[in-house]
Amino acid sequence: MGRDGVNQRSNPGFRPVFSAWTVQIGYGLGMTDRAITLEGRFAVVPGSLPGIGRASLHAFMRIAAEARRLGELIDCVDRAFSEILPQPPQVPQAAHASQITEALLAWNRRVQEAAGWPTSIDGVVEPDTAPGRSNRCGIAVPFLEGCADEACQALTWVIDVANAALCGAGIADHAARLAPLLERLRRVGPQGMNTSRFLAAAARLGIPTRRVVGNVYQFGHGAEARWLDSSYTDQSACIASSLARNKYDAAVVLRRAGVPVPRHEAATTAAAAVSAAARLGFPVVVKPVDRDGGKGVAVELERSDQVQAAAEAALRLSDTVLVEQFIPGNDYRLQVHRGEVVWASHRVPGGVTGDGVQSVAALLAALNADPLRGEPGSAALLKRMALDDEARDLLTRQGLTPDAVPEAGRFVRLRRAANVASGGRAVGVLEQVHPDNLALAARAAEALRLDLAGVDLLIPDIARSWLEGGAAVCEVNAQPQLWPTLPEKILGRLVRGDGRIPIVVLMVAADLGAWHGVFEQSVTAGGRAVGWAARTGAVLGGETIVRGPTSLLAAGDALLFDRRTQALLLVVDDDQILRTGMPCDRFDLLVLGGGPADEAAWPRWRGVAQFLARACSGRIVAAADEPRWQPLAAALPGREVEPLARREIEGIMEHALLVDRTTAASSRPL
Repeated sequence: MGRDGVNQRSNPGFRPVFSAWTVQIGYGLGMTDRAITLEGRFAVVPGSLPGIGRASLHAFMRIAAEARRLGELIDCVDRAFSEILPQPPQVPQAAHASQITEALLAWNRRVQEAAGWPTSIDGVVEPDTAPGRSNRCGIAVPFLEGCADEACQALTWVIDVANAALCGAGIADHAARLAPLLERLRRVGPQGMNTSRFLAAAARLGIPTRRVVGNVYQFGHGAEARWLDSSYTDQSACIASSLARNKYDAAVVLRRAGVPVPRHEAATTAAAAVSAAARLGFPVVVKPVDRDGGKGVAVELERSDQVQAAAEAALRLSDTVLVEQFIPGNDYRLQVHRGEVVWASHRVPGGVTGDGVQSVAALLAALNADPLRGEPGSAALLKRMALDDEARDLLTRQGLTPDAVPEAGRFVRLRRAANVASGGRAVGVLEQVHPDNLALAARAAEALRLDLAGVDLLIPDIARSWLEGGAAVCEVNAQPQLWPTLPEKILGRLVRGDGRIPIVVLMVAADLGAWHGVFEQSVTAGGRAVGWAARTGAVLGGETIVRGPTSLLAAGDALLFDRRTQALLLVVDDDQILRTGMPCDRFDLLVLGGGPADEAAWPRWRGVAQFLARACSGRIVAAADEPRWQPLAAALPGREVEPLARREIEGIMEHALLVDRTTAASSRPL
């Protein structure tokens, strides 16, 4: 058993298709004053189930019969959560206990989203149809891989808040628990907006994802898969990333490659930085040598005391600072991928625009009230600004005070650095960039051998060639913060099609050796690296990858993880998959071969087939010489189960495993 009441096992029994969702009785939450109780402990299904597509928590939930009218119940819970979390989900009101449960699952999803977890569905509710159990249902809640304990805590908190609201108790204590709960979920969830946006883009594109470890995620299966850690890709070279991380070394390399960069010196003390500024000539820029995101950057410094203060602040972040020549001009970020500029934005420094009526302070207050703005360091798209010493100094330079009323249309600069992290904003300008400037950015990324980079270009006019108006590359980021819409474009360039390989599921309880022999002959003739996964182990091209006995989930996972796997055959020979889930969210062909010798075991065997059919996106074919598959068709409304001769089935399997799914023609159901 895991922590926080998570039961790591699931036992069959809750209807054939949902048999993995049954839990042991005895959770201990069944207080008489609770309107909503969980029976038993949470159970974990680590693989994918039809309709969920990822790891999930399972439990039975009971709604007390004496609870108030159901519509009022949902309204009461909604009001309670609205005091704690914004933007409550729209939940339809209907007189059925499952609707109450669905409302709770919607709020649980909201908690996960508030913590930055990728979500696509609320969960699944399955009413208990047994007599006398109309207020009882099974629930399945998806969660982030490897985070079962945190998911358990989140769902428990949601139920606690709902019970407090329904029983007329205060929710202040529960509200106080939310912040530490979200913090815990954030610590184990995707780190940074890049990762969250890549995962969201993958969901939109239908690309399967899985967590590798930490913040590294796999996008796609087997030979079609790619890894990403934020905006680092599996093609990002270690040497290149290390060079770009050190701004001094990067500038040396860029200069040797002929890329224009500002003159600069490194300093390890504030006094040395002041001396360097004097040699370079004011104004100058001071920045930590190895920090990103605008941390510790101070620009357009014109006095020694400013350099002294900026260097002291930067040295608290790094043991070395870079003092460089200040280059006047507009600040642009050009995103380069594989030698091509895929996005460009003008980074406007933080400030306000006058309206002839309001003061600078009032304009700033209105700007900070924008819901898109959050505190510096947060994941908000834009950042709030304070009227601090930097802002007041810039106001003085512009002949203004915080109480001054700037004329309509006048831009009042409140930040020297033009980056989003310090309160600025970015405006897309890709269509305006001169071809010579595109080429310069691509050359800067190539000089550092970076496959994906953010090139910061200082230039008077991005529409004019740098060869005419001058320019300087002030920085190249190896792990840049991407424009919000860019992850989907980059993912489309990294992953072919939907990143899936052909997957066939074969159900056979006997004569496995004969099927294996045919399989080996067909795939060898096709010249593709096709994996075979079963409880006996995993084999790829004659090489043993996993030595059995094992679970089908573990064997399939290993092959989908292997970059050599071009297609996969999953062999199901018992009902274990109901308890573990599948290694993939869907597959292309379901082959119903032989079954158990015991006639009494066939209803259960057909239940496994019914379960698998829900995840099959293509054909379902059955051995014509096995008549006991016939009742399955009635259990699959709208799906055809084709009885075929074994030789014909073998040909269909071979075609399915050897087809290229990434081409448009072959993306149709097989």
